[in-house]
Amino acid sequence: LHRLIRRQRQMCIRDSGRIVSNVSLVRRDIYLGSRILKGAGISSVATHPNYRRRGYVKILLEKRLDEITGKGLDFSPLFTGKPIIYEKLGWKTWPQKFWIAEKIKLPSDLKLNTKYENIKLIRHSNENLIKSVKRIYQQTMLSFPGALRRDEKYWKIYFYLFDIEDNDLFLLFSQENITTAYARIHWEGKALLLGEMGIDRRNKRGLKLIFHSIWNEVKKHGREKLIISLPPSHPLFEFLRSGGIELKKALEE
Repeated sequence: LHRLIRRQRQMCIRDSGRIVSNVSLVRRDIYLGSRILKGAGISSVATHPNYRRRGYVKILLEKRLDEITGKGLDFSPLFTGKPIIYEKLGWKTWPQKFWIAEKIKLPSDLKLNTKYENIKLIRHSNENLIKSVKRIYQQTMLSFPGALRRDEKYWKIYFYLFDIEDNDLFLLFSQENITTAYARIHWEGKALLLGEMGIDRRNKRGLKLIFHSIWNEVKKHGREKLIISLPPSHPLFEFLRSGGIELKKALEE
């Protein structure tokens, strides 16, 4: 006998007391211009192998959609390798763009002024890193369309995942002992992924030195390319164009 169990964030189907299928909701809001769009992301979609092909996920997703509609939310994001499952219920595929940088020649005289500037690579989170990234994100990243509104629960998960992922690094740029910019990078096979860069577009010096340091990491580890996953309005792209650095579109799916 199957029972449908509802909780604030989790909705699941149980058989004899154990969960056999689950679909969770995660509240996520984004900034779009001067508006805040309210959303609920779909996550933790799973069914035990012995209970698949019985339509359980479809039942749960339809009930989740009723919740999202009933609460008057604006959107429902999710990430999946099987979009057709969700498209049948009304979700639409949104293209995600990546760019590739290869064989870059940077000026050899671009060096830190050691009296005032500092760049650190950090593997594990600490109080200074957490405070700095949260502050810079709030000051700089929210100007980009679709920027995620991150609450304390989000940040807690964000740094937890950073700490358990061996291939993640933060790069911090400081001036006069104040961190003014950061980048989060991730090793993926033969490439380095730049997934997030918080920096004020007026901080030209920081932008140059951070990118220089990121590319040096690519070369130092014998990697072949840098993959960039940032919004096109990010100041990094203006910097790359002004330096004659060409990018190739890597993927759009």
